[in-house]
Amino acid sequence: MQLKTMKQLLSAFLLTLLCIACTDTYQQRCGYAYQREDKGNWGIVSTEGNLLTTDVFAYQPTAMVNGMFAVPDMSGRYMLYNIDSPLLPINDISYYSIGHFFEDVTWAQETPYSPILLIDKQGNIVSSTAKHPQYDIRLTYNFSDGLALIATNDGKYGYIDTQGNIAIPPIYDRANSFHNNIALVGMSNANGSIGFQLIDKSGKPLSSIRLDKCALSNKMQNGLIFYRNIETGRCGFINSEGLPLISLPEDVYYAEYTDNEKIIVQTDNGYGIIHPNGKMLLKDQFDKITDMGNGRLAYFKESGWYMTDYKGNTIATESYQYLGHFHSNSYAIAKQNDNYIFIDKEGKKATPEIFYNVVDDKTAFYGIQQHFICRDSVPTNEKKKQNTVRQTEKYNRIETNAWKKIAEESPFFDEAKKVLNGNLEEKDAQNRQMILNYVEHLRTSYTTKDIDFLEQLFSENALIIVGTVIKMAPKVENNYLPPEQIIYNVKSKREYLDKLKLIFKTNQTIDLNFSEFQIMRHPTQAGIYGVVLKQGYQSDHYSDEGYLFLLWDFRDETAPKIHVRTWQPSIKSDHTPLTKEEVFNIRNFNLQ
Repeated sequence: MQLKTMKQLLSAFLLTLLCIACTDTYQQRCGYAYQREDKGNWGIVSTEGNLLTTDVFAYQPTAMVNGMFAVPDMSGRYMLYNIDSPLLPINDISYYSIGHFFEDVTWAQETPYSPILLIDKQGNIVSSTAKHPQYDIRLTYNFSDGLALIATNDGKYGYIDTQGNIAIPPIYDRANSFHNNIALVGMSNANGSIGFQLIDKSGKPLSSIRLDKCALSNKMQNGLIFYRNIETGRCGFINSEGLPLISLPEDVYYAEYTDNEKIIVQTDNGYGIIHPNGKMLLKDQFDKITDMGNGRLAYFKESGWYMTDYKGNTIATESYQYLGHFHSNSYAIAKQNDNYIFIDKEGKKATPEIFYNVVDDKTAFYGIQQHFICRDSVPTNEKKKQNTVRQTEKYNRIETNAWKKIAEESPFFDEAKKVLNGNLEEKDAQNRQMILNYVEHLRTSYTTKDIDFLEQLFSENALIIVGTVIKMAPKVENNYLPPEQIIYNVKSKREYLDKLKLIFKTNQTIDLNFSEFQIMRHPTQAGIYGVVLKQGYQSDHYSDEGYLFLLWDFRDETAPKIHVRTWQPSIKSDHTPLTKEEVFNIRNFNLQ
């Protein structure tokens, strides 16, 4: 693989690492949100399949972790509940956002612009980021191994404990959350180069990373860290001493080290399983493989999910629409015949309950971390919103005329208001109204898996760009490395849609949400528009948040097309938010 500059649009890879977040200690206190019927009320069911509440909630609760969960009200603000007395919230305080209780405390925010609070299970404030004004903390991640990663306004990183004390001062220029009591951190030298180390929970260095020109995973996989050489494409795992331990075959470009000390690999042929000694255990012929835990694998082939052991022995002959993960000594969620059930490790129905929906929250059960950002200052229009009664009408879909009635809480409100004011040229207003309709249809096309709409929407020569920021390991001699590099994966329309078809096939549920929506008309070329928005993506197996840019062409009034689609992660590898200046917009593309 040849290393190229940003302008040459680099190839990328994305590390998708799954791990069960609810530990054995809290195993009996984890649960899912469920519905018995379409549009019905919600309740909580344990990971063992026991109903912990009846269908009492009008809106979907969060997952239950350590006996705690939150439920939104009609305005979208969350109130905290304890499963021991689940009918009433523990107090009358509502939050803009709240984390999972992986410890006896978690993070919460009252508004996007307020300090990040550390609260206990009674809702008491244990501490706050405002109590450390000398650091000006702007970003926190949820707790892992008893410590939470924090970032300061000047770009330094450290760790805070469950009492709100600074456990490791923010001295690092790069840092990741702890896993297996080890974290990957980096510090710059006088020349701006960064050397990476593994540290323990006291901040003591354990080892230095001695790999050249390699991208590193940001977490441990059973004591190992995945790496990939960005020039040769070869990948493998390093140990806690920072030394290469496993080198994978040349055709492997993704790998996950499982609890059973086997390795899930991905090649151009598909997914398979190999032994750490390199022996192929399951041929790389599957569309997808995930580790279910309890010695079980789920693989997707052709039109359904199947369960097998690590030797390839099929456990159950029937296929499923979805297979979740086993919690220790417990059951897994499965979807079959459009209903959710709990199954045991032999694939048999384990409880009598049948559900219309069971939400397998990735941030609660699969190691996808929540993060909390204290934004700079409250804009004038936001202050006005906070001083008025919150809009309770939820905006769901823009129909032909309904766009004029968008609630102020909608991400489309500001742009729709420009059209409604009547100050735009008639043609410009018509184009913007069409964009509003198309973007909402774009969002729902992922939920409904409407591939035909996407086929029509993108031009045949559309440029599809997905960006991610990676870290490079230090050079062998001095353990330093250059700043992070932005890597881009560039696809044609056909490659993008073929990949999307597979995603639609392998995920039962896909949800998109939009915010920070903005339409920009090209200053000199009529009919050309740029759309920038913040997109939250959640599926059965992956979630992310980033900025989406669409280059829209209305010059053919009968068939508007998208010529360019770019996506950039909102949080970079150094845990700093992507700045507005770094987000792609219409000025980044030569339209001649």
